[in-house]
Amino acid sequence: ELLALYEGGSSTDAFLVELHRRHPGEAARRRLLLAVHGFDEAAIFTIHGFCQRALQDSAFEAGGDFDAELTQDDREVLDALLGDAWRHVLAGADPASFQLLSQGYARDQRQVFYEGDAFAVRDVASFEVLDYGFARDKHSGYYLRTPVGQSSGSGFEVLSAHYARDASKVFYAGMDYRVAGPPRVRTRSLSGADLASFKALENGYALDAARVYWEGQAMPGADAASFTMLSPSTSEADARDAKRQYLRGRPVAS
Repeated sequence: ELLALYEGGSSTDAFLVELHRRHPGEAARRRLLLAVHGFDEAAIFTIHGFCQRALQDSAFEAGGDFDAELTQDDREVLDALLGDAWRHVLAGADPASFQLLSQGYARDQRQVFYEGDAFAVRDVASFEVLDYGFARDKHSGYYLRTPVGQSSGSGFEVLSAHYARDASKVFYAGMDYRVAGPPRVRTRSLSGADLASFKALENGYALDAARVYWEGQAMPGADAASFTMLSPSTSEADARDAKRQYLRGRPVAS
């Protein structure tokens, strides 16, 4: 359309009209023709493609690799860099066998680490990270470097951010912020929980066929059959059953 203006045509586009007015003449028309005819030769890239081209074209000046490649998933690179850093920083770690795991865990052939601190596990070789800070070896479950009491590593699995189970018990694990000083890990076994019907909910709640739990403790009087989470929750209530509403595991006036 701009080219048509240079060739005596008209346009209703105010921007193009003003551009033509500011840059009249044959020289401007020729520059526009060259741009149009050379459009297919233009170097058009995605941002990743542009960066790749820049790294390759300027590798010598930048002191980089001539065969550098970009990746959209840098987790492996970051894990390798972090693992190398931990080998040099962690006191007592064996560099030859050190292995970065995930979620803050690492190990060598002798010990396991969480966020840089070694902690005792019963069997280093079988130690594996699960999810939400839970882990296990063949003897026991763990949560943030703390053994989950009475748990068995065999069949230990994660149910939610705070609940896990093994073949015979259900467990709660979380941080206790109500103690004086720094928060500490708290784990407990849910006595009498029914594994077949147990279901972890949100905000620390869970239930089975007969009971409702909050942070691993049974809620007296709560009705499991009608218990449900409120969506959205409020500052006054986050769950309810047929009889009342609850906030952080405590009944509140409805």
